Amino acid sequence: TWSALLSGCSGIGPVTLFDASRFEMAIDGEVKEFRPEDSLPAKESRRMDRYSQLGCVAALEALADAGLAGKGPLGAEAGVVFGSGNGGMALASEQQHVYDNGGPRRVTSPNEPSTCDSSPRSRSAGNSGRTARTVQNGRA
Repeated sequence: TWSALLSGCSGIGPVTLFDASRFEMAIDGEVKEFRPEDSLPAKESRRMDRYSQLGCVAALEALADAGLAGKGPLGAEAGVVFGSGNGGMALASEQQHVYDNGGPRRVTSPNEPSTCDSSPRSRSAGNSGRTARTVQNGRA
């Protein structure tokens, strides 16, 4: 949490989101106790990769910090800039496993857009009523 950071508590610890036993290093900086359903509609959240959930919740928190939450659609006067190297890999990996074990008819196609690195940008724009241009800052 922000207060933990300000008090000097580290967010670095053992990997808990996947089996890291085959890796030489098994520590990371995970977001602990993240509950996307506290900020996002449950149905939409279920169709999003954790990466997209984190990005959308961060955007909603930024709007709240700026005093813009609940002000209605922001329209063309607001845009989205989101920087990312990659995203949605957990969901992509999960769906690959589904495909490998059950074939193409078992893959959940509504989840596909959530595997794109631009998913948090486009979803957070839609969630807040922004209609101005959105910019994705991609890989170098």
